[in-house]
Amino acid sequence: MPLETFSPPTNPSFPYDESTMILTDRIPQQKGYESSRSLLLREIRPSVRLHWNRAPEATLFYIESFFRNLNGSNGPFWWIPFDKIASPTAESPTLTQFIDGSLGAKTYYVVFTWYDSSYGETTQSVQSSISVLANRYMRAEVPVFPTFCEGWRVYAHETSGQECLQATVTTSQTWEQSGALSTGTATPPSTNNLLVKKKWLLIGGIKKTRVDVGRWAIDLEFSEQII
Repeated sequence: MPLETFSPPTNPSFPYDESTMILTDRIPQQKGYESSRSLLLREIRPSVRLHWNRAPEATLFYIESFFRNLNGSNGPFWWIPFDKIASPTAESPTLTQFIDGSLGAKTYYVVFTWYDSSYGETTQSVQSSISVLANRYMRAEVPVFPTFCEGWRVYAHETSGQECLQATVTTSQTWEQSGALSTGTATPPSTNNLLVKKKWLLIGGIKKTRVDVGRWAIDLEFSEQII
């Protein structure tokens, strides 16, 4: 049976708080009682707290109806914390050069995107360019990855506007050229399709308080379902 997607008509009033629940083993001690200590971290399960400050009646109705009609009441269900991870449209890669290789002098044009192998890719950043001397390679550096983002992709070419995929980087904010640029056909997406979508369970029910006529404070807590 396909899972339902939690998609309220208005988003939480504030960015949600994320925490983790760490399960530990209870270890018998010689003193005649059991105590808990972190011998093994058996599972780390992210949980999030959502808050609506002045949600309209329609949002409360949706939330209550969703969980009342949900198979199992508390889940599992899909939820996308943000509509999309924002494209780096106001950012550009920082380009430098270093001594290596045997290529002639080149001018390179470079853009990057945020990327996740499960959830998609953003549109490209602002373009940067660099004139590299002979016998040198280019180095590209990007800002810290956004939350929920696996890594980034670097696109480069010797012609402006023709940037194509050179590498997918998940372990560093830096990529270094190691030879002539690739000349493939993989180009940055024309639309941002990088979504955050995970399976969740509702914890502790729906907490609501009327704050004004037709307005409600609503609190929910979700725990990510670990498969």
